[in-house]
Amino acid sequence: MRIGDSILSASRVRVAVLYVTDSDVTNYREDFTNPVVNSSDTRDLTRRFPQSLVREKIAKLSSSISATQTPLFIVHLHYRNDALNEAYQTGLLELSSNSGGRAEFSRTLADIPEMIGSAFRAALGLYSAEIALPQGAGRQLSVSLVTAGRTINHRTRFQLREK
Repeated sequence: MRIGDSILSASRVRVAVLYVTDSDVTNYREDFTNPVVNSSDTRDLTRRFPQSLVREKIAKLSSSISATQTPLFIVHLHYRNDALNEAYQTGLLELSSNSGGRAEFSRTLADIPEMIGSAFRAALGLYSAEIALPQGAGRQLSVSLVTAGRTINHRTRFQLREK
């Protein structure tokens, strides 16, 4: 996404990231299934609720994504329904929507071609707008767009980068 942002800053082209994955959260180098427990914290529930560690990692990624302009489209090829993977897949959905993209999850092999095509169509249909910020605007912005009779899918939260 940083590469996409550098391309966007150098020229006026549309750039998006398409991430196609069939990942299982347990395939990552970090072990999300048995996180380290802070024994000095009596309220540490991560061993009983390991999905909270996944949510924490996603929140950190989401924060860094909110400072980028490149939208992220995700096609997940293998939906998994255990609690840990559901937390991961929910996180993927959050990451993509926070970037202005979207995520789709395949339940069958027959879904995959249409989902990839749909992601490409959505990326090709992207538009961008430049907005002059008022003096004294904060580092975090919330944007809402209103139209008559149409639904506009758009990114609602932005975090400004330091210049």
